[in-house]
Amino acid sequence: METKLTLLNRRLAAAVPMPDSGSDIAAAYNQAGDGYIAYADGDPEKLFAFNGNYNYGDRQIWKLIDTKLHTHFISGANTLRILDLGCGPGTWLRRIVTRASDLGFRHIIARGFDIA
Repeated sequence: METKLTLLNRRLAAAVPMPDSGSDIAAAYNQAGDGYIAYADGDPEKLFAFNGNYNYGDRQIWKLIDTKLHTHFISGANTLRILDLGCGPGTWLRRIVTRASDLGFRHIIARGFDIA
């Protein structure tokens, strides 16, 4: 005998079509990708312009990240490891790697992961 919850789940599954696979979801993200880059991160060719829709917040976050990079480098570190989960197009990862290189980090390991 089916429980009410199982019956409800069956009705929901029939009413809401699910993507066939994770690749369908990734394809949807990729399709929106170019528009999202400009919307969320500003011009990807001008990494430090911070002229996107979230420019005030981005500048504040960047101040914190830049301070941490400086502090880490001044402490004598010459290696930097970065993991960006949900990195989208990788704009923030590129900013950090670019700045770390400019500061003089000799070994930078950077990885980004996103559904798309």
